[in-house]
Amino acid sequence: MPRESVAPTSELVTPKVLSLDASLSKHVKPVKIGGEVTGLQLKDNEVFVEKEPSEDRHVATKKYVDDNYAGTIVGYTCIGLDEAAATYNLTTSYAVPTDELTIKFVAPPSGKVEIEMQIGWDAGSSNAGDLFAGLSSANATSGYAQLQDYHEVELFDAMSRGALRLIRHSWTLIGLAAETSYQYWVGFKSSSTIGTPHLQWGGNATGEYPDFIMKATALPSTITT
Repeated sequence: MPRESVAPTSELVTPKVLSLDASLSKHVKPVKIGGEVTGLQLKDNEVFVEKEPSEDRHVATKKYVDDNYAGTIVGYTCIGLDEAAATYNLTTSYAVPTDELTIKFVAPPSGKVEIEMQIGWDAGSSNAGDLFAGLSSANATSGYAQLQDYHEVELFDAMSRGALRLIRHSWTLIGLAAETSYQYWVGFKSSSTIGTPHLQWGGNATGEYPDFIMKATALPSTITT
């Protein structure tokens, strides 16, 4: 069988490099290959496939970027990993337990994210207090500041035997400005302080508590609400 010929090393073509004259910005920038301008243009996170794209092409390329960004974790916090276990006694008013219980992220092209949180909760010896949580635009040092009233939710009704439970909850945020940095905290309260209901997280030995985790995940531009 004849062998496929291979060009000598000296005859191999040097691959051409994609380049821009300047960094990405709100202005459309042409993409060059080997110093020659192509019909491909970039604007922030939008892709254009012709020099003067129609509105339909503009929308289509933007949707492609939005949908392919969806599902990306854009922020992640883990508190308590191989650290001394922490406990916070709940009150009947919303409060952020510590400045560490936060999530920071840059908003995706869609302007929509899902914020997910997990933490350990114990209803206390009397099992009397129901657990509530809400998103805060301020940290523990500054004091809880309600992001929206509809983000304040009841997570657990303490009707059963008091014991440590792993609490998970998600919030959907919309209307964020793409490529803008955001930071939020989570606050908690109990309907009663009888029996000292409390939060617990972290540990540096076996048999302790789940870590506090808070993460932000990009959502597609079109969601059902």
